[in-house]
Amino acid sequence: LFTDQRNRQAVIDEQGKRVKIPRFDRLIDLGEDYMIFSVKGFVYNILDNKGNVILKNVDAATSLDSGYISYLSKGKFGLLNIRNKTMIEPKYDKPLKRYDGERFIIEEEGKLGLIDRFDSLFIEAKYEEILPLNDSIAVLKANFRWTFWNLNQGRIILDNVSDYWEYVTDTGVFFKIFKGIGYGIWSPATGLILDSTFDELSIKAAGTELVFITEKWVEEADLVVMLYYNGTG
Repeated sequence: LFTDQRNRQAVIDEQGKRVKIPRFDRLIDLGEDYMIFSVKGFVYNILDNKGNVILKNVDAATSLDSGYISYLSKGKFGLLNIRNKTMIEPKYDKPLKRYDGERFIIEEEGKLGLIDRFDSLFIEAKYEEILPLNDSIAVLKANFRWTFWNLNQGRIILDNVSDYWEYVTDTGVFFKIFKGIGYGIWSPATGLILDSTFDELSIKAAGTELVFITEKWVEEADLVVMLYYNGTG
């Protein structure tokens, strides 16, 4: 955005050529693919980098990178990407957020869900948090409990988890989970290794050697029973 000595503004591209755009009162950069401008008040139109109007009468917009923007119109948020011709009409309560390459977190009535760029529903909007665990598993929080969801299979693979901790070892990734009244071990590769029945649990690794050290407390006898498990349980 260039301002000359007479306080006139113009848009110049990377080659130094002037981009022809409609008359504007305010112009805002919106990432590498878009500009947003207003003529009067706070109603905006969105332009591409060549100065073409691609969306009119927008109240606000934010860039999500990789050509995606989430825009506000009439109190609802939609999604736009001219690179891959994505257009989701405004119907969500908050700006969409990137989850991964082509999936987005939505919010409806204070709850979160997950859609793709075609507006196909992956996860129903009923969660308080949605986090990526890895490329194929999402972690969902509702009512102080975590659910592990396989995105490729569209199903729950672990639920009712109160808390979890990640351990990265030479033999793989393992999670210490607290579920019900005890600790256990779960792996994205192999599933549940140790049931959540232990009062305490730790993971020790040295190279490819892996040991799970567990404790069970016997209060009546004032004893702690320690059990050692290998990496496969």
